[in-house]
Amino acid sequence: MSNVRRKISLGLVMLLVVMAISVAFADDYNGKEIFNLTATLGGKTLKNGETVEISPDSSRTINITTNPKYVDNTLVIGYAWDGGEWNDATGSATRSFTIPNFATGTQHHVDMEAYIEHNKDLPEGSADRYVGNSNFVTVYFNFVDKVATNVEVNVKDGNTTLAHKSTVEKEPGTTLTATGSTNVGTIDKFQYIWDGNKNDVKTINGSTGTITIPNGEAGKTKTLEITAHSTDGVWSPSKTYYIKLKSTKPIDDELIIEDWMKENKDIEALAVSLRNDSDEYEKSNKNMYALKEEVVYYVDYKNGGKDINNEVKLVLELPLDFDVVDAFGGTVDKEKKTITWTWPDGLEKGQSGTKVVKIKYVALSKSSKKSETIYPVAKIYVSNSKTPKDTSAVINLIFKDEDTEIADEHYPYMIGDLMEDKSITPTFRPDESISRAEGALVLARIFGINYTGTQVAGNEFSDLKDTYLSAQQAIVASSKMGLISGFPDGTYRPNDKMTKAQFMRIIASYVEVRAEEDDVKGLEIKEDDMAIKVYKNPTNVYMTGSTSTTNHWAIPYVTLLVRINMTPVTSSHKDLGLDEEITRAEVAQLVNFFLFRAPAEEGKVQFSDVSKNHKLYRDILEATMPAHSYTLTHEGTEVRVDD
Repeated sequence: MSNVRRKISLGLVMLLVVMAISVAFADDYNGKEIFNLTATLGGKTLKNGETVEISPDSSRTINITTNPKYVDNTLVIGYAWDGGEWNDATGSATRSFTIPNFATGTQHHVDMEAYIEHNKDLPEGSADRYVGNSNFVTVYFNFVDKVATNVEVNVKDGNTTLAHKSTVEKEPGTTLTATGSTNVGTIDKFQYIWDGNKNDVKTINGSTGTITIPNGEAGKTKTLEITAHSTDGVWSPSKTYYIKLKSTKPIDDELIIEDWMKENKDIEALAVSLRNDSDEYEKSNKNMYALKEEVVYYVDYKNGGKDINNEVKLVLELPLDFDVVDAFGGTVDKEKKTITWTWPDGLEKGQSGTKVVKIKYVALSKSSKKSETIYPVAKIYVSNSKTPKDTSAVINLIFKDEDTEIADEHYPYMIGDLMEDKSITPTFRPDESISRAEGALVLARIFGINYTGTQVAGNEFSDLKDTYLSAQQAIVASSKMGLISGFPDGTYRPNDKMTKAQFMRIIASYVEVRAEEDDVKGLEIKEDDMAIKVYKNPTNVYMTGSTSTTNHWAIPYVTLLVRINMTPVTSSHKDLGLDEEITRAEVAQLVNFFLFRAPAEEGKVQFSDVSKNHKLYRDILEATMPAHSYTLTHEGTEVRVDD
């Protein structure tokens, strides 16, 4: 509508309404803006007075919609370029028109308005001709060779878009969603860092993605910086968010797994690492679960080699029927018992991340089974290859419920110090270091070797006379079975103390051997350049004594045991203390993990020097308890079943 039209006085229009239209229209047609007009270009709503850039490849169609109460031939939608002649159309609440091809470097504007005509035969400036109109919209267009790309990144907490530099309180392990927008092309990836660490840039490919909040001390704030990239080659301005960590559980300095990606710079190929945990903080053995108990799996991945431009698939294979609590964006196939994540465009060199999966097992493989050892496996593939580039497995024991008696008996594998005077209660020496001779006895017992009749004379070790007979027999028998070995000089050194690293090497080696016997891939002891290492709080490096190190000889063995929840965790240094001497109590704890024997829930240790207040009291009880059947609890402990 022209400016002349808009100058019709309110009083004159009201008079026209009263005299010329029906009562039904009297409340609506009052000469004011009585309905709305909306104009869009390429899906974007145009605002009155704004300036828009138009290039040869830009969208050129403007769509107009209006919302009058009555639509007939009295409704007119019109527009005019640069104040010129109006182009009117009647009888519809919508209209479209095309932006002309004006010369590059020029600016032109368009006016848009809708109105209701009462009498078209009257002169255009006549007050009697018009009843009411819409809002008036003017938009200016700059005609350019190429439109500048405008890219924006946002982070969502659920359905809520977080404000730049805002603070939210979240638990470690929960996720946020990265989204982006651009006026040219599409969003193809995001990059983000935590706490300003520019040496640990993480990449998410695609137009959206999830960000897992890393672990840390409750109450501390972690800083997230993120930017988005468009297919037009433009990065968005960076946005910053502050994540205050909260936890409903106490912080366990021994078991927190910190952000691991930056500590795996030596990986030279495509690698995957599977871990599992429980939401039950007090759970004593986190590898044991009842049916329908929630199990948490962490699937770490990293491309340590060259850029991969072909499709990459990460597959978690679960051996039993399961229900999904959270698949972390993965595709669930219950028939194949898999959860799969796909990167259609591959992975860049150094790209890494973690998928956090929560499931509940709902049935054992056979209804007659009361418990079952399973091997969940994560595999990573490139393209359509049937052979994974890397495989990683864990070991879980799944049992029916707390009331189910497990038929397999548990036998003692450690004993105390027998006294000549039987009236004196024996001792266990829980916090004393275990000798190599005592270690051989433990190994012989847990592997069921009948060593008592073993001939010691003529054995390969020259110094066995330095220890007692039963230990000599266990050393010889275990050596013949390949469980232990001596030193190059022909000695065994039975009275030397064993370190944590030495004992963990033995256990890790037999995890690997048992997996090979069961034809399970993914429990191999891998070299540093092939294994994703899980480090401990607070230094993110394995420790030997008080010295941080990332090149200890036992790292390949320790990496395996840390990943599958089989490490002694009582070090006074709040680290793994690989070169500390391992105590007899810690041996009991570590062997219980290896044998899937949970700490005993009931009973009494029959040793004078083991207090109920000892941190590993229940592990010692389980290691020394007479042969027994048992049931398991959701807390990861055993209850003895008496005959």
